[in-house]
Amino acid sequence: MNGTFVNVISLIHDIYLPFWFQSFKTNKKGHTYSICMRRCVLLQDRFRRILLLLSYHISY
Repeated sequence: MNGTFVNVISLIHDIYLPFWFQSFKTNKKGHTYSICMRRCVLLQDRFRRILLLLSYHISY
């Protein structure tokens, strides 16, 4: 079950987030886009931390 959860998280991180932010980029302009990019980076960092914690927890 944990492996499935990790697969879902990595799927969201690799496919859904970049696609969503790319579509957001085409709709918004100016400072809104820069705020969006900062949020994108923060979300990706959070997903990386979650994945690292999960992989550490599963392996030990």
